[in-house]
Amino acid sequence: MATYKVEWKRSAEKELRRLPKAVVPRIVAKGEELADDPYPPGSRKLYGASHTY
Repeated sequence: MATYKVEWKRSAEKELRRLPKAVVPRIVAKGEELADDPYPPGSRKLYGASHTY
């Protein structure tokens, strides 16, 4: 199975710094999980986009 690499934009890192410290590890962990499963259950295609979920 193919694996992917999650890259965090600089703007996302800045926003994470503004959040309460208790929630940041959970958000980062969920984001990193996308490297193994980029289309987790419940993900839906965005309206008007051909390859964006």
